[in-house]
Amino acid sequence: MIKRFFILLLVIVAAVIFWNAFFAGALVDGGWLKAAITPLAIIYLNAFNDPSTAIGLCVGMVLAAIFFLAYYWLGQIAPTVRELANAAYEIRWGTAPAGTRAAFVELDGVLMRYPRLRPLWSAYRSTVSAADGDLVRSQTAPSRYLNMTGLEVSGLRLRFFLSLPNDFVGLGLMFTFLGLVAGLYFATQSMMSADLTQARSALVLLLHAATFKFLTSITGIGLSLVLNWVQGAMVGQIRLRLYDLQMAVEERLPVNAGAAVPQSAVVEPLVRPGPVASQKSGIRHIP
Repeated sequence: MIKRFFILLLVIVAAVIFWNAFFAGALVDGGWLKAAITPLAIIYLNAFNDPSTAIGLCVGMVLAAIFFLAYYWLGQIAPTVRELANAAYEIRWGTAPAGTRAAFVELDGVLMRYPRLRPLWSAYRSTVSAADGDLVRSQTAPSRYLNMTGLEVSGLRLRFFLSLPNDFVGLGLMFTFLGLVAGLYFATQSMMSADLTQARSALVLLLHAATFKFLTSITGIGLSLVLNWVQGAMVGQIRLRLYDLQMAVEERLPVNAGAAVPQSAVVEPLVRPGPVASQKSGIRHIP
């Protein structure tokens, strides 16, 4: 932490020295950089000095939040919830006695059909062995492999989605300060006038403009609160269905961590090269 702080400090100091040595001289002497930046600065100042810009930014932030919520729900979260729910439902339809080779084959046939669960199950089933005839023993709980971290590794990308509340707070504050900088610039230009009435009007306009510009901060904080609540509900659905799947797998393949499987009794590792088609019919999937 301290090392990163000093590295960041050195980068900032080096950037300031470089700016003073090159760009500041170019602005005073050559003038080419000033000619290139001035049109962009005018566009920025005029845009952020307009109170309607703050309203437009607030609307844009709300629309962006709705877009990201819809994108992640339809593209990532809802399909994962359906897979977990359908897999748990099919596992509980199994007819083979729990803890037997036949029950393991049924589990393998179900979980290998779901793309998000296939890598997790492949890693877990390599720890399962058969002993004492037809009995199957698992030395590890399903939650060690069938968990949120495993889902992220298998393709559930939620890191950017979970950081959205902080991002919207940052955007709101950034837009507010950009607007205040523009307002202060124009207010300073007007208050330098010898006319006291004009200077007073400029100060009033600055206060009115600042009121609108703080809307972006309020919108960012409000969106952050809403996103936190919605994200909790969405991710909670995944965790609930994942726990249900863990329970279903453990019901069909009981964990026996206390007793090791003797090597002389091991028939073979229950790892099969490919998925097994389910022998059941009439299984209803959750839409």
